[in-house]
Amino acid sequence: MSSVIPEGSYPIRDFARMTGVNPATLRAWERRYGIIKPLRTPKGHRYYTKDHIQRVNHILHWLEQGYPIRHVELLMSEAEIDQQQDNSAALDEWKQEQQQLLAALRSLNPRRLFDLWSHAFSNYPFAVYYQHCLLPLIDSLRGQPSHPMLLKTLTFLLHQRLTCLMAQQQQHTADPVLLLATNHPDGELDVLIRACSIGAAGLKVEYLGPHLTPAELSIAAESLNAAAVWVHFLPHDKTEDSAWQRHLDNTELPHWLSGTAPLHSGGRPHIKTLTSPVNQQIHTYILGCGGRLDEL
Repeated sequence: MSSVIPEGSYPIRDFARMTGVNPATLRAWERRYGIIKPLRTPKGHRYYTKDHIQRVNHILHWLEQGYPIRHVELLMSEAEIDQQQDNSAALDEWKQEQQQLLAALRSLNPRRLFDLWSHAFSNYPFAVYYQHCLLPLIDSLRGQPSHPMLLKTLTFLLHQRLTCLMAQQQQHTADPVLLLATNHPDGELDVLIRACSIGAAGLKVEYLGPHLTPAELSIAAESLNAAAVWVHFLPHDKTEDSAWQRHLDNTELPHWLSGTAPLHSGGRPHIKTLTSPVNQQIHTYILGCGGRLDEL
């Protein structure tokens, strides 16, 4: 325990906003795995330094490669390891996670699913878990049309869980507002993952349901006094393209676009098209809009 906290250190909520890793996950990494150790005041309050920022970036690097959290300490150590063999073991662990979810689905056990998600969401950034565990499972179920109920149950319960989490997070956030939207109902889970990931960093988000038209999106953004808009696109009716192109060509509000975004005239620095994996998209947004890169 340290009685002197160096100048320029950050309390946990500020550190979460800077790194994109929510406070509950930072505490889990400290208590369960010992891979990050903050400074403590005599009263036990956690503080983090620039060295901790670098360490979190290293942790996120390995998580984004698909390694489960308990492998990260070894990967970050100076010990020489066989990364190919370790990667195979990592993939096996994600498959085991998916099998646990599948077993809970087949027994129609929502409580078990929620317990598994609560544990996972405390150990991983939302988008990392979504990319390496949930999306492969969802894709697998989509490839099994003989069992449509499993996919319907998974998406319904996950939607329910993420919506509740987003509502809880937004009780403790403040402006500026990011308005999230999607052009298709099937894009809702992608949007909710982004909402929970960004909300976990202490940033304010709003989501008003799927398939807002460009005109409706403009009205909502003005009513909410949104500072930016993020639209996640799924393949859509080409007749919608011209309306979206006009919207993007005429708007002055910063827009973030992901998925199968429509073309626009280009040369608009306030319109950013994101093509990286979802966890990297979110990290880019949090650091660029909600973080304090200018202070580092």
